[in-house]
Amino acid sequence: MAMTLVAPLALMGCDTVKGVSDGIFGGPGTNGTAQGTTPVVGAAAPADAADTAPQAEVPVALPVSGSASLGTTVASLGDPASPGLWMETPLTRREQTGEVRYQGSTVTLTLRPTGGEPGSGSRLSLLAMQALGAPLTELIEVSVTGAR
Repeated sequence: MAMTLVAPLALMGCDTVKGVSDGIFGGPGTNGTAQGTTPVVGAAAPADAADTAPQAEVPVALPVSGSASLGTTVASLGDPASPGLWMETPLTRREQTGEVRYQGSTVTLTLRPTGGEPGSGSRLSLLAMQALGAPLTELIEVSVTGAR
């Protein structure tokens, strides 16, 4: 029992133990990581770093040369697993670059033909709906511009 009490007292003055315990427990002059270790990649960033993190990029509308109004269509959310900026619509007969307008917002995207009859509705990609600021669970009326 006496040895149990003496061992911790003897080690208190030891710089080796102090250096190890400071590194593990975040003592002075450390960044909270153990000495000789590397911070985990992908670990949560400090709160102040999150404030300066770049925001997600929102696609901007680029002009489409030689374009004309293809009309308006009612659109819903398309396959959310299909990436990119696209709209499946009966307003075009071939895949092309076009623009879609909704409540003052415009986005440039790929128009994909559906083969359906005009008025049969369109589907927008998740990214396009978000870029337009459109509600994901509603039908929206959009104006479509592209090559004829």
